[in-house]
Amino acid sequence: MNFIKKHKFFLIGLISILLLFRISVSVRSANLNSEVGRYHEWITAHTLLTCQIWEENGGPSAYNFNPVYTYPGEGNGHRDVLGGVTAKNGDVYYVSYPPFTFLFNYYVSELLGGQSVANIRNVSILVHFVTALLIFLLVGMVRPSTSQNTFNFPGLIAATIYIFVEGNLWFHGNLFFVDMLVQPLFIGGMILTIKYLKNDFKRKWVLLASLFFVFFLASYTEWLGLLSAFFTGLFFLLKAILSKNKTHLLPFLSIGLGASLALGLTVFQYSTINGWEQLKAVSQNKYNERSGHTATIDSAKENNLSNPESFETLTEHLDDSHYSIADCLVLCLTMCIFVAVAYRFTKEPNHEITQKNYLPGILLGLLFIPIIAHYLLFYNFNVLHSFGSLKIVAVTVVLTAIVFDYVYRRATKMNQNLGLTLLLFFGILIGLKMNEEAVNYTLEYPLEKLDLDLIESAKIIKKYSNPATAVMTNVPLSPEQMYYAHHSISPISGHDTMVIHDVLKMRRNNTGDYYHHNGSKLMTLTRYELRDNKLSILDTFVFAK
Repeated sequence: MNFIKKHKFFLIGLISILLLFRISVSVRSANLNSEVGRYHEWITAHTLLTCQIWEENGGPSAYNFNPVYTYPGEGNGHRDVLGGVTAKNGDVYYVSYPPFTFLFNYYVSELLGGQSVANIRNVSILVHFVTALLIFLLVGMVRPSTSQNTFNFPGLIAATIYIFVEGNLWFHGNLFFVDMLVQPLFIGGMILTIKYLKNDFKRKWVLLASLFFVFFLASYTEWLGLLSAFFTGLFFLLKAILSKNKTHLLPFLSIGLGASLALGLTVFQYSTINGWEQLKAVSQNKYNERSGHTATIDSAKENNLSNPESFETLTEHLDDSHYSIADCLVLCLTMCIFVAVAYRFTKEPNHEITQKNYLPGILLGLLFIPIIAHYLLFYNFNVLHSFGSLKIVAVTVVLTAIVFDYVYRRATKMNQNLGLTLLLFFGILIGLKMNEEAVNYTLEYPLEKLDLDLIESAKIIKKYSNPATAVMTNVPLSPEQMYYAHHSISPISGHDTMVIHDVLKMRRNNTGDYYHHNGSKLMTLTRYELRDNKLSILDTFVFAK
């Protein structure tokens, strides 16, 4: 009973977030129970590919815990799809990010019953909920000390927006990749940082160990985690130097050690695939393509920093999926100006309002700077992938909550009823905006957009082609197709025997199956054999006319 009384406001917030989150799951139920294959779901299939291969071939340890994405068999090896490092036996590994996302999904999904589309979506939903709850806690921690014994309305507002904004309903439901998993780790690192700054701990070594562990996992997940570790560690180092307080060196060392270990472990793991030189060459080529710092022609889809059209694409991504956040923030800032001016003319500010509280500013700096650095370092990636806007959502909802808290406290100090009126008004507005987001979500992601013909084609490939046979199709490559086909696939432009001959020779295969499609509907399968450098037809199957 004492625990409930002591933590009543947290428990009320937790129950509120659980109820709101349950509503969000209901909104998404049809999409969560569908096949994988719509907007950006290739990244979910990408994770599934690795976890499925691990599950069927001895687990992650059989591959030294590296993210493999080619199935066993001569027909699957030596493929360069999705980009990566090729081992001497022909297995190809994804090395663009550290491996923790794949490992996390694998082991959690195994606890849920095994690798499947349903379970990876359950993992994504879990990550969404945990992130929203952590945002609620984080906002509450940076409120003034005089507000700590009142309910955390700003945190609840931030969590609500994070749950229901249209892009998050989709990205944190049907998608799962490094960009999703790094969010709770990024926010969790900030919670521990604020706790240290507030001296809010009983055992310092426990908090330092937590900083090490969380920043290790964040850096072992995505480059945003590494950037957050760098700037947060740098902050503690500068604070130690400027304040001449050596105690701030302890979190600097904990964070630095955790991030360094994660980076070192990643490089060590990936260099064991086929040597350091190949890892270095592949990583350099990938960065040149995705950074946006090289010449336009070298950047993926020509999105580089000097291309103004790429910036338009970037802003469109943010507006399409998360425009309601900007609306809420603008309203908060408008109310802030109004209340600040009104307060100035009504009475002198008292100690509660004017007491110095640097934590919100420090928090926003430690949130914004790594994100800005990520956008600058990986500009091309952020332009191409709209789900990268998750980074902006987290920091923007925190900013919105901090501004609202300022407005609400000032208004309450002027007049209790004014504060309650503003809270009610903003609460109703949030409810209306989030309902609008849920409606837009259902309109934007209908089941009709799922390409069932391509999924059926992939299932036929699984049935007809064996691991020793190369598979070629005339449809664009998609990890979804590879996942359902249980086979690596080489996309070719059409039924060109010279191309088929070259693919078989280059990929070291003697037999190959070419699946011809009309659009995404499978029409025919032609089987080839390459012998003495000559290509011959073995058989033909007709699936549709």
